[in-house]
Amino acid sequence: MQRTLAISEVVSAPQVIATVRERSRAPFMYNGHLLVDLTAGDAAGDGVNPWWRASSPAIFAHIASKYRAIRVRLYEIERGTYRTLIGNLAQRMPQVGFIRVHEASWIHQDTASTVEVICGDARTLENFADLRPYEWLFVNNDPNSMNGWALNMAHLAEMMLQARRYGSYICTLSTMGCNAGGCKIVGLEHRTSWFPPIERSIGLLAEHPRLDLILRKVVGDFNQWAYLLMVPVSKAIPRQVGQLEVVDYSWRRNSAAFEAAICELFYSKQQRADGHGWRSTQAGTSHATFSS
Repeated sequence: MQRTLAISEVVSAPQVIATVRERSRAPFMYNGHLLVDLTAGDAAGDGVNPWWRASSPAIFAHIASKYRAIRVRLYEIERGTYRTLIGNLAQRMPQVGFIRVHEASWIHQDTASTVEVICGDARTLENFADLRPYEWLFVNNDPNSMNGWALNMAHLAEMMLQARRYGSYICTLSTMGCNAGGCKIVGLEHRTSWFPPIERSIGLLAEHPRLDLILRKVVGDFNQWAYLLMVPVSKAIPRQVGQLEVVDYSWRRNSAAFEAAICELFYSKQQRADGHGWRSTQAGTSHATFSS
């Protein structure tokens, strides 16, 4: 999903801007992409796929090797994992034309796109303040548990206001549930901790009617795996991820289906039958228009 959506973002951006400019006669421009990975990991690969497709740092670095005006920023909170990440990148990056600038940063010899690695907690360090006018933003938030949720929602809200002033587009991708079935193994009190960031995301839409919130559920062996996307309402989302099909539930288009999908993801059939479930306290946001 990360690779499919990130490549779609970068490839489609110039065409989207051209279409918007022609339709609105407004001076919209495209000034590249800032790709921020809040939970990078060690980029060790999965032993199955080619290295460039097997982790988010590798995926984003590979995109930076193919396209100009890409800035990749990778965060890793664990120092040991950070050292392994740096070692894996140092071994692989020269193979596709990256030149090491400092211990934790590279620039591509042809595209001039950059990759920077930061050791620390993205929740405090990343506020997106360096987003440039007309630069698009893609944020990847892939926690191993709810306690690892790395997207600072206050910083996100501030950045969204800045992006609107700058003429920038944004897309955020957050993994929900962390692993197949795993979110249903822990107790209810732990599962419900996922709901505040969902509620906060819904609340942000009321201030940004050009954006939509989509729960993307992967249909296949990992049928409890889902992603929460914040995307422009007009964005065309790839319908398939590899060999797996996906099902989308959009908050604006169908809030009832969105709520039902959240309940299915976080509660067992028996728990739902017993009356457990989730419903947004911000029902009014489902009536926001697409034309604002």
